[in-house]
Amino acid sequence: MVFGQSASGYSGAFVIYRFGHCELDTQRHRLRVGAAEAAVEPKVFDLICLLAEQGGGLVSREMLVDRVWKGRVVTEAAIDACISRARRALGDNGRDQRLIATVPRRGLRLVPPVTQSVDASPRAAAPEPESRPEPPTDLPLPARPSIAVLPFERAGDPSVQPGAEDALARDINIALSRIRWLFVTARASVVARWRDDPDPSRIARALGVRYLLDGCATFAPRRLSLTLSLLDATTGQMVWADRFDHPLDDLPVLQFDVADRVAAAVESEIERTERRRAMRQPIAALDAWTLFHRAYPHLFSFRGDALDRAQTFLDQAAAADPASARIAAARSFVHWRRAFLGPASGRDGSLDRAFEHAREALSLDPLDPNGHWVLGHAQMLVHNYPAAISTLHTTIDLAANFANGHYAYGNVLQFSGEHDLGIAHLDRACRLSPYDPLTFAYRIAYAGHAVALGDYDTAADRAAQAAAATEAHAFVLFMAACCQGLAGRVDDGRRILTRLRQQRPDFTETDFRRAYAFPEPQRRAMAKGFARLG
Repeated sequence: MVFGQSASGYSGAFVIYRFGHCELDTQRHRLRVGAAEAAVEPKVFDLICLLAEQGGGLVSREMLVDRVWKGRVVTEAAIDACISRARRALGDNGRDQRLIATVPRRGLRLVPPVTQSVDASPRAAAPEPESRPEPPTDLPLPARPSIAVLPFERAGDPSVQPGAEDALARDINIALSRIRWLFVTARASVVARWRDDPDPSRIARALGVRYLLDGCATFAPRRLSLTLSLLDATTGQMVWADRFDHPLDDLPVLQFDVADRVAAAVESEIERTERRRAMRQPIAALDAWTLFHRAYPHLFSFRGDALDRAQTFLDQAAAADPASARIAAARSFVHWRRAFLGPASGRDGSLDRAFEHAREALSLDPLDPNGHWVLGHAQMLVHNYPAAISTLHTTIDLAANFANGHYAYGNVLQFSGEHDLGIAHLDRACRLSPYDPLTFAYRIAYAGHAVALGDYDTAADRAAQAAAATEAHAFVLFMAACCQGLAGRVDDGRRILTRLRQQRPDFTETDFRRAYAFPEPQRRAMAKGFARLG
């Protein structure tokens, strides 16, 4: 049922609303702006209908959710994006608000007077306006996840950094393009298609992409607020929305920082969405990509048979797609974990497999950062720290927004004494991925730097946070206990050791030294902390 029917009270009648230079036909679901017909998506049309139905009266956010989204849960970013598209369709914008005005903390209203006429008769015989030419043929979705960054809306002070919203969209597009597994449509094609028809669903079909990133940049004299939403165009679902606030003191630094943070967040959300999609598929229908995502959650779980499950899925994925560098890198990580956490008896064989699959990944795609990341881990485990530092630096050179790349590089730098630089990269990892499954590892690496700097209280704090994580493994628990001893928190350290013995009764200080060849001052400090625990 269209909004006009309930507003007019005429059974079977359709309403034509007119306001300003616009005409809204509720039967034909058409909006004319001046002499031209405007293309609008259904929710945008419903929003404009609701505003027209109220005849200039106030429409609250609650009414919007109830009438346009039928009471479903919807994010503020999705509502703002719909309002922005409605303004764009009417030839308005958030700065001028000539047609749709925002009443702060209350809602929206139409500014021009609204008139309406009712036609109770069918209009099938009415002459159709000339149809808008359609683009050639919709493109199929590529095998890998795909995205297009739509042009960003602008709001706020028009005199502040004119054109900066386009620069932000372009830099985010470039940052996303560095993600090797993600198909990113070139910006020129997106802008050209958007100018022809700004309807998101048609843009996605025309460009052959699954995901669309939309945004609105609001500029104040000293601050930028960037509101973003990620849409799965194949289902119409909003999968992520967020807002990034940043001072405007240095625009080039802002563009670099925001672009990397957005790209990292989008990468994480697309991966999560793809994993959920993979989980819904029956086993018989799994292809290499979905098999990879079935394995992915188990790669970072340190409990039960998670690693065996990951290896099973990855071996099947490799058989389905032997040319995938990313699958080869994941297989290397499985064997690295076996060498790192497993019994000493199988360590050499697991290490050989970890190196083998890491080199395979790099031979398949030398520009994939994941291959360098797993190779650097393997080099660390055999205490070849100079090679690991070089390899992991290449990882973040290839993917500046790869959070775990910054973590691994920040971690390995404690073995070369570059503690300030190492901490800076760990901070960068936390900024890029504040809820990462490996956050506990970020914290224990930070504790290692703090021990070397003699800041035992900070080391104990960070190590205790790491040990509190469900996924904290034996090496994390041992180091956390030592740090508590160094800070004089003997009871806390003993409690952590009790947990370690419950998890790995056979774990010894020798096992710890086998994995970590700390420089002598750190090694002595760790031994001192452990000795204090009795």
